[in-house]
Amino acid sequence: MGSLLGMDATTGGYVVGGIFSFVCFFATLIIMSRLEVSNASPIWFALAFGIAFSTLFGWVPIWGFFFVAVLVIIGGMNLFGARGASG
Repeated sequence: MGSLLGMDATTGGYVVGGIFSFVCFFATLIIMSRLEVSNASPIWFALAFGIAFSTLFGWVPIWGFFFVAVLVIIGGMNLFGARGASG
């Protein structure tokens, strides 16, 4: 894929993996808007799904999957949620 874009194979893999991940992300957004889901957890899992398959296809190195997995875990913790905020 990189040769089609005029790049090396690694950069082409990053581009294809990123496109695949964003397609998963936007498809999840469209489905969530149709079903009127207000929880943001499916968005995190869609990005993780995109990165996981991009890693399996060899488009993204394995550390990319682990990096996104850490982001999904932190995002699922709801660190900035409204749990007893005063105001």
